[in-house]
Amino acid sequence: MAKNASIRAPRRCALCQAHIDPKTRRVRWCSAEHAAIGRRLLARGFHVETCGKRGCTRPVLAEPGVRFRHACSDSHLDWLIAEAERAAANREVRDAQAGETATWTTAERHTVWAMTDGACAWCDSPLVIRADGFSGRDVPASATFTVDHLVPLDRGGDHAPANWLPACRSCNSARRNLLIGEWIERDQAAGREPRAQLVLADLASGTGAWARDPETSEIRLVDRAALLRG
Repeated sequence: MAKNASIRAPRRCALCQAHIDPKTRRVRWCSAEHAAIGRRLLARGFHVETCGKRGCTRPVLAEPGVRFRHACSDSHLDWLIAEAERAAANREVRDAQAGETATWTTAERHTVWAMTDGACAWCDSPLVIRADGFSGRDVPASATFTVDHLVPLDRGGDHAPANWLPACRSCNSARRNLLIGEWIERDQAAGREPRAQLVLADLASGTGAWARDPETSEIRLVDRAALLRG
């Protein structure tokens, strides 16, 4: 039992995706020939990325100057394309609902970031922000600052300061266009720990920023000042 638990997932070649023989000491390439090719490409500016499909950890050799969203196979590339098309469709619906493109000025982004003193309103992860109001491309999703709509635009929310909250990119992407209660219920139904941990903590205490409406059971922000948790 202990022996099986120690078995690691097979490594794959970043060049051809073939399995790397576990009896060898190779980590990134499946053969000496591919190792030589890979080293030459790395010297020319190529780099190794992880496949962009959610849940896949296979390495991918990426072109110089290109980062993120690489695929290790045609099927995973199809998944990435479908996800991009879904996101574009959601943006069109969101912008149509708002009657304008949902964008923010640099000053507005800094104001939103300060609402929680630079922490995700959902999971409390610290958020990185630069002078221009963005985090930068090399920041992990859990620390990348985004502005989330408390009530999604395509669910009737306004593109206005009262409907803005700071969120990490991980939470914002995971939530999509769900209402807060729907998001929590979806995670629980899937057997996952809900990402909106701060909301759940406030609901349990009954004294925080969030509360459940007694008539509709919807989760609402009742005390914006309480988002600053000191």
